[in-house]
Amino acid sequence: MRYLLCAALTLAACERRDTARDTLVTDTLGPAVDSAPERAATAVADRLLGTWTARGYDEGSSRAQQFTITWSRAPDGSLTGNIAFKPGEAYDVKVVSTGDSTIVYESEPHRSPTLNAQVVTRTEARLVGDSLVGTYQAKAQTGGKTLKGRFIAKRGSGA
Repeated sequence: MRYLLCAALTLAACERRDTARDTLVTDTLGPAVDSAPERAATAVADRLLGTWTARGYDEGSSRAQQFTITWSRAPDGSLTGNIAFKPGEAYDVKVVSTGDSTIVYESEPHRSPTLNAQVVTRTEARLVGDSLVGTYQAKAQTGGKTLKGRFIAKRGSGA
């Protein structure tokens, strides 16, 4: 009986959770895991900063539309962008997500001359050497029309 009591107490002691240790482990691992996306976002942002000259091609068209993408840092440190067409409209974009060499961003509502409607454009792009290569999809806010296309941009002049 004494041996059973000792065995039960030993098992109970082994299963006892040390909440202070568990908290320390969780606290230590939490920021390290959470900071990985921030490092990726910072790395991509640092590589994007500046003005990029681009050519966009709407799906089914071989005629290039020229525009610039200007990336800068907001006062809070986040990445902000501005798209300006030649000639034409300019609008801001916000970053939705980033990866090691990828970025997804979405425009503020703006007028699409092709769709003749207010649209929001979602762009997925990746850094390839000194180029930013991607695809876009502009969705009309009413009516359900969409416009897809692709683009290539180079830092500075000459896309």
